[in-house]
Amino acid sequence: MGCEMKKWALRFLISALIEFLPVISPAIVNRQPGARSAALSSATVALPGIESVFHNPAGITSLKHTSVTLYYESLFLLKEFPLMACGVIIPTNSGSFGFGFQRLGNTIYQEGKAKIAYSKTLGDHIYAGIGFDYLYEKMPENRDLSSAFTVEGGVMGCISEQLMAGVFIFNPVQAKMNSPGGKTEIPPGGEAGFAWFPHSTLVLCGELEKVRNQPARVRTGVEYTPDEAISFRCGVYGAPLTFSMGSGFQFRRFRFDIAFSYHDALGLTPRAGISWIP
Repeated sequence: MGCEMKKWALRFLISALIEFLPVISPAIVNRQPGARSAALSSATVALPGIESVFHNPAGITSLKHTSVTLYYESLFLLKEFPLMACGVIIPTNSGSFGFGFQRLGNTIYQEGKAKIAYSKTLGDHIYAGIGFDYLYEKMPENRDLSSAFTVEGGVMGCISEQLMAGVFIFNPVQAKMNSPGGKTEIPPGGEAGFAWFPHSTLVLCGELEKVRNQPARVRTGVEYTPDEAISFRCGVYGAPLTFSMGSGFQFRRFRFDIAFSYHDALGLTPRAGISWIP
């Protein structure tokens, strides 16, 4: 009886979190894994790199060799909400292909996303990319999966030698989840921002994010790289106001990233990632 009560209480807690907290709500299915990105408060719509496979697909064309990344996150230190992700980028003569998968939750609540992306350089200073997504979720009150297919796309461009701009849109086709109870909306969203490189050791990032039926968010981040072997990062976004920080360590072809963010009401979220970038 005690075990059943404990299980019921856990289901109730998870259902309440999913229902009332926008940072966990399944309405926001476009999560952005990546420890570097997280340390910069995810203000990376204009910052190309391997983590672009989870975010703006335009950025994957910046890599010239096949690369792999792995990621883990413990959302608010809740064992019921681990987030795991992996991504692969394969450059070719006709463009770059990216493959990503992510999963949040466990057997009680779970959501995930599988993605195939393609990116190509247009001219000398513009990257363009598109992603095809399969989304799914499993709610505590229903054992059957809800699922949907949708698309996303983005552009990055060099305004000058020191300034890049980026735009990203998610679910412009307004796809909906096919669930046992009917159709569930997947809110479309978009981001626009910049990455400024005032010095070879410094990057300043900023962006504006807007998701339907939610207030706009401003995200900012700073990355300082005094040596090619180590980077220091921090960021802030809101609302709700959330602070982030982290570091990156380069060892030969491997990059190790850690990040921490702090939510005023929900607490700490640690993250870690490892990438192989030849």
